[in-house]
Amino acid sequence: MITLYTQLLLKSTSIDLTDSKRVQVINNQAYRAALLLAQITDFSHHSTIERRPLEVQTFLIPLTNRLQQTLPENVQLTLNCQQHEFLVNADPTRLEKVFINLAINARDAMPDGGDLHIEVASLTIAANQSLPVRDITPGEWIRITFSDTGMGISPETIPHIFEPFFSTKGPNQGTGLGLAQTYSIIQRHDGFINVVSCVNQGTSFTIYLPALILPEVEALTALLIGPIMGRGETILVVEDDQSTAQTTADILKSLNYAVITATNGKDAIRLFTKHAETIALVLSDLIMPGMDGVSLYQRLLKKQPNVKMILMTRSSAKIDHQTLKDLGIIDYVAKPFAPGQIALVLHSALENQ
Repeated sequence: MITLYTQLLLKSTSIDLTDSKRVQVINNQAYRAALLLAQITDFSHHSTIERRPLEVQTFLIPLTNRLQQTLPENVQLTLNCQQHEFLVNADPTRLEKVFINLAINARDAMPDGGDLHIEVASLTIAANQSLPVRDITPGEWIRITFSDTGMGISPETIPHIFEPFFSTKGPNQGTGLGLAQTYSIIQRHDGFINVVSCVNQGTSFTIYLPALILPEVEALTALLIGPIMGRGETILVVEDDQSTAQTTADILKSLNYAVITATNGKDAIRLFTKHAETIALVLSDLIMPGMDGVSLYQRLLKKQPNVKMILMTRSSAKIDHQTLKDLGIIDYVAKPFAPGQIALVLHSALENQ
């Protein structure tokens, strides 16, 4: 709520430069507090995890593209996958936090630049072979490794890196909860994480997640053979974050959907009114300044009683699916989503509702 109103103030034309800088400080501090709270709730297992079939490669490709744009120019990021299907049962929002935490750690370990290499591979652990990490069980696993060429971690530090509030960084350079949060999230996914490092030679964090072996059900099998393509239907995407809106539009276009984008609820109502005859579905962010996704849906209902809407959210709070159904909202998806995931949701909404 604090960040919502500070963002509204920052967009106001009546605020002068001095007050604008002060509001920006409030906004930044509120954001840091919200991030710290999210890290604490993840670590304490009080946050809700909503796991679903996730193909790691299609999830990582757009994420690494975004990371490359935000990392310093002297940090080269590469992604290598041995094959096309790496299915796990995971919460995409939580897994994104893990990958971003590891990328940020790698960046901080390479102040003069270097290489960050991400590798994804399948791993079969037999009952009679040595285990890569303690307590991992024989079976099928997905292995995700983040390797950097940074300053490395000293042997006496490694046993403490996953402890909450432990940090080797200076003041105001982190909360000391990033790796503790990462460890907790992987643990809650029934996975493991291991670290290997040498001073001045780099560090590798390796995540092991149980491979998901899907039953031969049509909707789930579609994840293995590729996303279900659209039939040229028009989707109205409502998203106030420009980069997220562009990524979402690109994904939908690759799935053969036509896309109209709106930056807020007011803009969405205007575009929906103009294109009501062609818009097949509205894909809207849940939390937006001025008008949230539910309020937007209620406004659109007055214009077209059979309007179809799916909500997008990054919220860690549990969303009551039944309440959304009772309101008439078809479904919700956690951002970021892989093409195969949103393809299934859109196909179900357009074909079966």
